[in-house]
Amino acid sequence: MKLLTSIVLAFALIGSASPLQSAEKPETSHLAFVTEYVRELAANERIRESGEQELKTATKETEPFSIGIHASTLIQLELRSQILMLKSMRLKAPFDELIPNVTTFYEHKIALHQRLIDISSAFLAGPKPGVDYGALGAEVPKIRAELEYIDHALFDASPLIFSTVIDPKADSKTM
Repeated sequence: MKLLTSIVLAFALIGSASPLQSAEKPETSHLAFVTEYVRELAANERIRESGEQELKTATKETEPFSIGIHASTLIQLELRSQILMLKSMRLKAPFDELIPNVTTFYEHKIALHQRLIDISSAFLAGPKPGVDYGALGAEVPKIRAELEYIDHALFDASPLIFSTVIDPKADSKTM
């Protein structure tokens, strides 16, 4: 009976702590958010450039597929890390939807890169019955177009992201 009472008391204490745990996290410094976003852009660009350089030096017919798998995997890892970082941040209105929107774009990019990995893996594995390699090959430019569209959307969002560091209060010296 004493053990049961202790367990019930422990659960009651844990349950009573939950309002504190669900309390809204404080707003992230806008400068910290913008700095993180710029870091992310630079990291993504480094990975993209590295993949392009590797492709230029590819010598074997299958090498572009393994290079693509490598680059897409690096991009996925980086994007997952960036999502975790951004989800630890919070902005107040009118910027409160900015971080969730950016992370949604990142999640979609991860899914697209997974599809590129799957397609490249199918080509590296060699011919298998029932696989339409022509359809897989035709899917790649579509995926690339979606990735470019997302990158352009993120680029177009940059002014809004950078505007978070502008003080909304009027400057007393300009009045």
